[in-house]
Amino acid sequence: MWTRKLVIPLLVAVTLMLAAGGIAYADLKATHWVDGWDEGSSPQQYAHSLNVVVFDGDWLSFLHELEFDKDPYVQTNPAYPASACQAYPERTTTWAGVMEFGLGHVDNAPDGAPGWQESRDWQLVACDRNGDGKFDGKDAEVQPMDYVVPYTGGILTVITKDLEVGCTVGNCKTEIVTTIFINTDTDCDGNQNTDIPVGGLCFYAQAETPVILEGDPLLWEGNLQTRISAGGGDKTVNYHVDGMPVGTAITLSSFTARSVDPGLMPGDYVVWAVAAVLFIAAIGVVTWRMVFVRR
Repeated sequence: MWTRKLVIPLLVAVTLMLAAGGIAYADLKATHWVDGWDEGSSPQQYAHSLNVVVFDGDWLSFLHELEFDKDPYVQTNPAYPASACQAYPERTTTWAGVMEFGLGHVDNAPDGAPGWQESRDWQLVACDRNGDGKFDGKDAEVQPMDYVVPYTGGILTVITKDLEVGCTVGNCKTEIVTTIFINTDTDCDGNQNTDIPVGGLCFYAQAETPVILEGDPLLWEGNLQTRISAGGGDKTVNYHVDGMPVGTAITLSSFTARSVDPGLMPGDYVVWAVAAVLFIAAIGVVTWRMVFVRR
């Protein structure tokens, strides 16, 4: 009797656990680091620790190796694709999912320093940038930063672009988020496309830095971040902001307070100064010898 009373609640609990475990979404999984172009390394290359960025209006590249879990794709948001494969809406696949590309936009410090301004050029690429069949540190050193081998065997769809929202991770006030749907099993037969690049499949994108003018807030209170979120996890790369605001650099026009003889170049002044020193030294030697002779 007591056994039956215990078995029924246990069966109900197990059923609920299995049902909860079957609710799958975002079958991409953020398990690998985010590589960002580091303007502070010499030579410049991809890195995923504390990178350096200069606020000069340039675009920087990012690279992230994609990973998938074992859950089939299920639509969890009306904005997401209803089916993994439009040609076969009754099918699904474990090789599809949704990810977010988040960029710190405004600092949460009182000055509210600006961060990343916009993103572009989202695409699927081969992680192997140097063609040796693997993805390692040598690929990070390949120049230029935007050299990639596009992968056209899958689908990458931008759902929302640079949507400004409040930050949920990091130390920013707002971030701009691009939401992306990816599918590498385009016929939803349960198998990843056979032409997946050797060395891994990566997500690639670029982000624009702001142009800092004189008087604008420059430094972030903490580190400026870029994140990849998928499958309930986040991977980030941190940036230290470097560089002077535009308009504060010293130029030649800053040295126009004194007039100079237009007929003499700076090199001429050096020659005349050296000649004067030698002349004075010669006079000193002659004078000393004359004094010595008189004695």
